[in-house]
Amino acid sequence: MKSTVNNLGISHENGAVENAHGSLKHRIEQAIKLRGSADFESVGAYRRFLERIVDKLNKRCRGRLAEEQSHLQPLPRYRFMDFSELTVKVTTSSTIAVKRGLYSVPSRLIGENIRVHLYHDRLECFAGQTPVITLPRAYPKTPEGRARRIDYRHVIHALAAKPQAFRFSRLRDDLLPTPQYHQLWARVQQQFDPGLACKWMVSVLRFAYDYDCESQLAAELLQQNPLPELQTLQKRFLRQHAPQPDIPIKQHTADTYDQLLSRNWVTQGGSSCLNHSH
Repeated sequence: MKSTVNNLGISHENGAVENAHGSLKHRIEQAIKLRGSADFESVGAYRRFLERIVDKLNKRCRGRLAEEQSHLQPLPRYRFMDFSELTVKVTTSSTIAVKRGLYSVPSRLIGENIRVHLYHDRLECFAGQTPVITLPRAYPKTPEGRARRIDYRHVIHALAAKPQAFRFSRLRDDLLPTPQYHQLWARVQQQFDPGLACKWMVSVLRFAYDYDCESQLAAELLQQNPLPELQTLQKRFLRQHAPQPDIPIKQHTADTYDQLLSRNWVTQGGSSCLNHSH
């Protein structure tokens, strides 16, 4: 067997490889047309769809693959480096910029330099050698555009300390997690003055996160007209702890400790005593 190399810039010399790519893309396109829709429930469902197409295509070469498998050596013990490594600094807005994408990270990382292992579908972030968070990768819709993946849960507690920052934040629309919360924000601005509207919206986001009721809370609030006052929501979620019963505390006299140390303990009523050790 003699190896050859392609000439740089001569794209048609890649025909043996590129033709297979084009054939696979054509098969996927035809399968989607037959399916009637390119919408899938999840990434996993789309991957299973592709696996069925590839498995059908690979049936032609299974015999030749079986012949080669007997000559293949064991895989390396450690996985090869199939990611790009970057170092980025977390901004004061609790975001990082990676490959034309803007991502939010927990606010505790503000000012830190973190290492990012960049995969095709995710970002694995490390502070030193400690993994801190894994983020789904975001791609821009156009070659010239930029993508954002902002999670309000990363910054909500810091934002709750300064709720007025929500109104002027360039990430305000991205902080609202669902279309229902966008509807809530539109209604809040109509019902309350700007200062109270920001405080109301930030409080609702915090309640949604703290009590794990994001979708339920939005659906419930949208059904109410007018929207409840902030004090009403605070009374509902910020319940005061129930008063604890008083526990009577009796302080023993000093001579009782002498009796304990001498192993001659006598009860207060004098009905029993312990004058031997166990």
